[in-house]
Amino acid sequence: MMEVPEELHHHFHPMSTEILTKVSVGNVPIEYLYGNRGDEDIGNYVLKYAPEDISEVFIPALHVRNCIQLGTNPTFDSLVAFIAANKNRYGFIDIKRTLDNYMKIVQYWEDNGLDPKGLDHFSYDFEKFVGDIREFELWKPELQNFRGTHEGKIAVCVGDYHVDFVDGVLDGREQKQPEWNTHIDNRREDRITPQDPEFLKNIYNHIEKALES
Repeated sequence: MMEVPEELHHHFHPMSTEILTKVSVGNVPIEYLYGNRGDEDIGNYVLKYAPEDISEVFIPALHVRNCIQLGTNPTFDSLVAFIAANKNRYGFIDIKRTLDNYMKIVQYWEDNGLDPKGLDHFSYDFEKFVGDIREFELWKPELQNFRGTHEGKIAVCVGDYHVDFVDGVLDGREQKQPEWNTHIDNRREDRITPQDPEFLKNIYNHIEKALES
C-alpha cells in the first residue's frame, strides 16, 4: 500500500522512497491509502474531532508556511486560491469566514508582538492531528482489509510519522482514537520535527483569544 496517490508521483524526487519501493516490488497488487487525494473530502472526519474555527484557520496558516518553506511570499490572491482549492478536501470551509478569522489572528499576533513562526508551529501540529484522524478513520480499516486479503509478505510505504501506527495495526494492537483536548500531551513522538508541548499550548491559547476578540 502507498500513502501518496500515483497521480502525485511526478512531483517526487527521482530517488523518493515511494518510487523506489514501487520499482523494487514490481508487478504486484498496489493500493493507495484513502484520504490523500486532492478531491477526497475528509472534512467531516476532521470536524468529528476538532473545532471548526481552528480547523478552518489551519488552511491559510498552512499556505503561509508552505510559501515560506518554498522561499516565496504569500499574497492575498494566493491565500484565497489556496483556501478555495482546499474546499474539495475540507467541505465545511467558508472562504470569507476563514479569511476574516485568519486575518483576525494575524492582527492579534501583530498587536501583541508575537513571533509569526508560532503560527507555523500551529499549522504543523494541526497537520499532524489531521494525520492522526486520517490514520484512525480511514487507514486502519484499509490496512486491516489489505492484510487479510493478501497472503505472505506485504509492504506499506508511509512517512516516518505514520510508521508506528501502521506497525500497530498490522500487529493487531488496539489503536486509540484521536482526542483533541489531550492531543498535545498524548501525541506520538515526532522524530523529525519535535515540538515543545507547553510552547504549543500557549500558541493555541493565543489563537483562541484572537478568535474570541
